[in-house]
Amino acid sequence: MVKTYRQLVPKAQQHGITTWNVGDADSWLRSYYKRKDWPLLFDDNYQKNPLIMDL
Repeated sequence: MVKTYRQLVPKAQQHGITTWNVGDADSWLRSYYKRKDWPLLFDDNYQKNPLIMDL
């Protein structure tokens, strides 16, 4: 994700990358919206989640 960000976003506009949290187990979004597809960087077992990007 960071590599793609650095390639696609102009240097003058690169200010940072923000995430909601680290792992899916810690996210309030799944329980609030009753959905399982709000992935963060890691799954419930802190294994890497696949990165899904629409380019």
